[in-house]
Amino acid sequence: MRPLSTPAFGFVAAAALAQPSTPNTADLAFAMHVCSDTALSIAPGNEGMIADLNASNRGCISAGEHQGVWMHFRIATAGQVGFTIAPMMSGTDYDFAVWGPFAAPATMLDAPPVRCNFSAVMGNGGLNFTATQLSAGATGAAWLRYLDVEADEWYMLYVDNWSMNGLAFDLTWQLQGGATLVACSPASALMASTTIIEAGGTVDFTDMSSGYPYLWSWALPGGEPSESFEQNPIGILYALPGCYDVFLTVESATGVSSAQELCLIVAQQTTGVHDAAARAFDFKAMAGMVSLVNSDGAAFRYAVRDAQGRTVVSGSGTGSVQFGTEMLSRGAYTIEASANGAMPKVWRFVR
Repeated sequence: MRPLSTPAFGFVAAAALAQPSTPNTADLAFAMHVCSDTALSIAPGNEGMIADLNASNRGCISAGEHQGVWMHFRIATAGQVGFTIAPMMSGTDYDFAVWGPFAAPATMLDAPPVRCNFSAVMGNGGLNFTATQLSAGATGAAWLRYLDVEADEWYMLYVDNWSMNGLAFDLTWQLQGGATLVACSPASALMASTTIIEAGGTVDFTDMSSGYPYLWSWALPGGEPSESFEQNPIGILYALPGCYDVFLTVESATGVSSAQELCLIVAQQTTGVHDAAARAFDFKAMAGMVSLVNSDGAAFRYAVRDAQGRTVVSGSGTGSVQFGTEMLSRGAYTIEASANGAMPKVWRFVR
């Protein structure tokens, strides 16, 4: 029989850490998002870096955290939700607790769970449709009553490996009464704080992905640094003139998604000459055609460069110029135009 209390395990104080190579789902901050009614096989890793459970929020999980895994799930349609936690090997004891409902994923918990199981029963357990208890201590049963849920509610689920053996468990869902969970495969997307800079300038990037990713991998060729595992890299330096691509790959509990923005960042050569004439240009990229107009009617020069910075088209004009782009290969390009010795104005387009 499990003792009713045990010495608490130690935890390392929270510190500023680089993005881990894999998410530390033993901490609430890295809770994995469970999408739809996907069945998961999960192997707990460690106790985490932060003690998320305390006397005010742990309910029946009185002995603290042991190689646990945090998850959250969102309700799509109302009904009843149950689940089964099935250890991959007999003789493994898993406990669990559920908090909610919330309006969004919780980053901290300030109340006890709505379902809590600290049973010493080895083997399967969870929420089913015959049990009536809402909580169970060390001598209690392995099964608790299902959840009555409404659309758009969020719940936090913690599964605790009391046996501390690191062995995986399967999590499967049982839904009835019309209940469904939100489906949310990841979709990668990104945004830059600016897209045209002078060489030697910096750019901040923002993750705009959906689907609750917990891993981010940025490839920033030409930038310093040229890669990042932060969710939102800041201060990326582009020291040399050029046209630079940006790539982002994100990972969630249900998959991986990648996005690319060709020639997103244009670093211009600094000339030190600034003139209002540079602001007189209007640029349009249409199907098979590029149009440049200098509204003050002055003569100007222009150059089209490919993603490697090579000049592929150049010329001059007065007032306006149009030329076809059919002769260009598929890809990203920049076009520069300058008049009266002003610093070139730069646009980007994709053929």
